[in-house]
Formats: sequence, C-alpha cells, structure tokens
Amino acid sequence: MRRRSLFATAGLLVALATGSRTPSPAPVATGGYAAMAVPADSALDSALVHGSAARRFGGTVSGRLSVAGLPPVDGELELTPEALLFHPERSDEETVIYPVVRQRRLDDGSVVRRSTVRPLGPAAAERPVYLYHLDGSTFETDAPGLLAELAGDPTWIDSLAASVVPGHRALVDARDSAAQVATIDGLVHSAYADSLFQLFGRPTRPVGLVGSTGASARRLGEYIASRDSLSLAPGRMTSAGQLRHGFTHELAHRWQRSAPAALQALWRDVPPIRDSLRYGYDNAHEHQAEAIAFAVHYLQASAAPAHTPAGRASLLDSYERLVPGTRALARWLLTQPLYARHPLVRTPLAPVAVVAASPLHGTE
Repeated sequence: MRRRSLFATAGLLVALATGSRTPSPAPVATGGYAAMAVPADSALDSALVHGSAARRFGGTVSGRLSVAGLPPVDGELELTPEALLFHPERSDEETVIYPVVRQRRLDDGSVVRRSTVRPLGPAAAERPVYLYHLDGSTFETDAPGLLAELAGDPTWIDSLAASVVPGHRALVDARDSAAQVATIDGLVHSAYADSLFQLFGRPTRPVGLVGSTGASARRLGEYIASRDSLSLAPGRMTSAGQLRHGFTHELAHRWQRSAPAALQALWRDVPPIRDSLRYGYDNAHEHQAEAIAFAVHYLQASAAPAHTPAGRASLLDSYERLVPGTRALARWLLTQPLYARHPLVRTPLAPVAVVAASPLHGTE
C-alpha cells in the first residue's frame, strides 16, 4: 500500500454519541477506549418550552464541542425551545442534538427536572474560558450567554413540558458479526491505519472483535499485551470518528508497553484530568493513552490549510484542557518522519531537546 501522511486526511466525522464508563480492566487486558459517561441521574426525556420560558431562548453560542469524550470540534450551539443543537463548522459533519432538560421519577412518584447543562467552571487561560457538560459531552466557550443560566437549574425549568429527542443509531448492527468484522477490516486497511502502524508498529495478531469478556464489561476496545492483540467493538460505537479514536487509543497502549522510558520522560509534570466524567480520570494508564490519541487527532486536524497559527494554538489549548499531556505528545510525534512536512514542525510547538527523534515502537 502506498503510504500517506496521517495529517493528509484532516478532520473526523462526529455524530451523536453516548457511552458508559468502562469498569476496571481485567489483569490480562487494557480497559481500552470508552465514551464519556452520561451522569447517572439523567433519565427519560427532554422538553419543549412554553410560556415565558420560551422567550429566554434564541440565538447561538460559539465554541468547541467534545462529543462523548472525542476531541473537540468548532461550531455553534443553537439554543432553541425544543433542543440544544450543535452545528459543526465543517459542513460534512452532522448536527448533534441535546435535550434541554432531563427528568427522573422518584420512588414517591414525583418527577425531578434538571437542566442537561452542568458547569465545569472557568478554565485557567489568558482569557476567560468556560466549560460545560451537555449530557455526555463537553462544550467550551468564552461567551456562555444563556448556558450560564441553564447551568444553574433556574426555577423556570419546572415550566417545561416533556417531549422526545431522537435516539442514537449504532455505526453497525451489534448483532451482525460479519458487518462488524468488515468495518474493522476497512479501518485496518485504510491510509489512517497505515500511518498509525508506522508510528506504533503493527500488532502481531490481526485486529478483531472485542470478546465476550470485554463485551460483558462494556468495552469499546482493548489491547491484550500478552498476545499483542487489539480488538474493537464497532457495534457499540456511533460514528466513524469514534471507531478511529478507539483504534488509536488501543495502539497507544501498545506503545506504552514497548517504549515505557520515552513515555515516562514525556509525562513529567503533566497534571491529571480534572473532569471526573472523562475517560482516563484518576487512571494514569488510560489518561496517557487518551493523550496520545488526542495528539494524533490534533496533528491531523491542525494540518488543514485553513488553520492560522493563532487558530492552531487555540485548538491545542482546548485539547490540553480536556486531556492534559496532549501538547507534550504532539511535540513528540512531530519528531517522527511521518510528520516531517507538517506545518507545525518549524514553530514554537517543535520538539525540545529532551524529546529525541527515534522510532516510537522501538526495535519491533
């Protein structure tokens, strides 16, 4: 296969996605990639606004959305009485739909309604940056507008009437093993995978489906070091972007095993993930794999000619806020031949002396 640079195919398809937090991994396997969790007290349906509450809505909020734990994309959040609609800046990406409120029924039969917007607080930055949860996603903006009011569960939430937001469609039918295998095969033989194999090496065994043990633990992917084996669960994913991210995350676990000294040097002074719902929180091993996957995605996205130097810097800040360590790993990746012509190679992001240019996957 003719080798092509990873960043030559900038951008990912991002669709509506949900997921649950992966339990602690079994001793023989890495827990692997999992989507961001939806808070446990969220349930049932969304809402239509009527009366005076409806007049509070209208307009858009510009920012970046991380869907179900995936890297953030630019766009606008439209605030409507029926739902919160995120319109990605890229025209080939799908609109993401969120309910305005969630409700749950208590044991006594009463219903409690809460806004789906939860504050994460301002982030440390040269200018104010605010982070919010929207169900299982994270939205970043410097001008939150009505989001700030929604995050406080205003009293007018109780005037909302229930309705239904469209459900989620899987990337492939989980009951169709042949379709899942074909989906994985298409990924493994793509230019994207070819680039990752250049970086992290190719596992000894072919990429396969997550087995029964991993499936019962609700894993979207896993890497089994004892067999140098990687597996994915496309039947539990909802976008091609999620599949590629999971694939990158699992190959990152392979690099953790083959080049621990290099990763240890790069990981100095990296703070932990502060968002308790994000995959990798309070788990350094999974945090590192997510940072590697975020760094790969960042270098792919930032290679687009439309990005200005200021835009690339701002985008990297957003990645780093969500998954600390992304910046350090991106600097490391820029030392590799695959990225020799990346526009960031001759910029302040270029590698420092401690990061030596050597194959990521050692002598394999």
